[in-house]
Amino acid sequence: AQLKLVVKVLPFTLEKPRLEYSIYYHGQLTEQRTLGPFYKSAVQMLADFKYMKTHGIDNPWIGSSSTNFQPVVLKQVLELRRQAGMDNKTILYGGDPETITLSFPTDPKGLQKLKGLVRERIKFFKENGVSEVYFYGADEATGERLKAQRPAWEAIHEVGGKMFVACSAGFSDIVGDLLDLPIYAFASYPDPYLPTKVHSHPGHKLYCYNAWSGQLGVEVPYTVRSAYGFNLWKAGYD
Repeated sequence: AQLKLVVKVLPFTLEKPRLEYSIYYHGQLTEQRTLGPFYKSAVQMLADFKYMKTHGIDNPWIGSSSTNFQPVVLKQVLELRRQAGMDNKTILYGGDPETITLSFPTDPKGLQKLKGLVRERIKFFKENGVSEVYFYGADEATGERLKAQRPAWEAIHEVGGKMFVACSAGFSDIVGDLLDLPIYAFASYPDPYLPTKVHSHPGHKLYCYNAWSGQLGVEVPYTVRSAYGFNLWKAGYD
């Protein structure tokens, strides 16, 4: 059978997302030619960034625990982001071996070394047009493990850095004053009281992930639009 269809394409462009969207992006710029999430040529990385930007992701995190801090390479990454139309004013920095190996010290000597490394990273980013740099805490830490990071987070704040990390219930009472950008995990409807708690600290924002246990996978637009769009917007998340 043949069907004759008439399609009307409406002449409008989508508005920018009302919420901020990011992603844990582990791509590392390299000369290697590989297929996978970690090692990317400049052509591949630019294609990734353009694809993200087209789909509303304006600021993927940058850096990887297995890539050394190389200003020349990071400068290239920032330039590729610019070419894709991304705004580099705020950088969510996932870290590098030197900062991650140092981890989150509590002793004076370790804290001073951490401050030096953070100053160096911030100096590089600011020389390349970045206004704010967020550093990643210990992923999904709770209780005493989360509390133990306070001295290091305070040290990072002292030299001009900010903190972001994935977390779960209870973080607000332990590090709410120091966590500039919590990425809150929940498996049902968003906590309607949490945004008020987070926003009571000037300049703090609240992200979420794993909404409705949704680590994506199969493309289900209505579910994703509800979980990561309307429900977060209505609840006051950023």
